[in-house]
Amino acid sequence: MQLLIEKNILTVGEPIRVILNSLNNEVVEMHLYVSGMTILFDLEKRNKFFRMIFNKSIKWRLKDGEQLLTYPSWLPPSLGLKTLAIRWSLVSGVPRLGGRILFPRKDIRLRVYPQKMPSPSKSEFITTNKLFYKPGEIIHGSVNVNRGSAKDIIIELRVTEYLKINDKTYSYTYQFASADVNVVNDKSCEFMLKIPPDETLFDDRYIFYPYTFETRIDDKIIGVKCEVNAEIPHEFSESQEIILEPQEIKLKKVI
Repeated sequence: MQLLIEKNILTVGEPIRVILNSLNNEVVEMHLYVSGMTILFDLEKRNKFFRMIFNKSIKWRLKDGEQLLTYPSWLPPSLGLKTLAIRWSLVSGVPRLGGRILFPRKDIRLRVYPQKMPSPSKSEFITTNKLFYKPGEIIHGSVNVNRGSAKDIIIELRVTEYLKINDKTYSYTYQFASADVNVVNDKSCEFMLKIPPDETLFDDRYIFYPYTFETRIDDKIIGVKCEVNAEIPHEFSESQEIILEPQEIKLKKVI
């Protein structure tokens, strides 16, 4: 068989375009596997292990010619983060032994970026030049404080990776970048914050960057959020959520 998969870099919800030229009218199947693991359950333990939290699969029987394969848009992106690892794999081949195996078989890993997120609500105390940012961009903003002195303020970009199961939330928050601050007066300041670049390599199997997303899978909500946090110790604490979204996706054809 000759099977062309147009690209292995997608946005969640974008159809997978394939072109099949089978030999002798063979039946060809394609399986999509999306699985997620986390160490959020073990953060307080000395030994931390990634545990499976979901495993979804979709099967298509392909026809000769070009076709678009669709899948649920609620599937999460293929991120490899500090506490979350989500993998997308495509497996194709000719079913043998009653469909128990595929042979010859081809395995392809997909890099899948998150969909566009809705705009977050605005903070009363923190103003930023916009709410949607890409890796490497600079956040310009200001903070007005109602308690404490602005000369003691600490401003940073924080990422939270989280998993909600029913009424219980597991999360991990860490500093992603720190800001340069210019104090205007005792109650206000301006800041500039450089967002780190996405250093994921072209052929990496995961996207090693905390892009913003949230999705529900069965009884679980999985997500990543990013916030500008301004704090005066013991006096003032406020945050403004921003959306980290990817640059324009470059295409890569896969044979």
